[in-house]
Amino acid sequence: MNIAIVGATGNVGRKLLEVIEKLNFKFSELYLIASDKNIGKEIKFLKKKLTQ
Repeated sequence: MNIAIVGATGNVGRKLLEVIEKLNFKFSELYLIASDKNIGKEIKFLKKKLTQ
């Protein structure tokens, strides 16, 4: 299953990532989508730092 999170750097997006991680939810691909103003912003997920 592929997952896309629109607004990944916002409060709801970060909470969704937290829940996915906590539940150990299985997925094939994860797409994090945010506005241009968040380019370069780091998101922590599964003990990794992802850059938008």
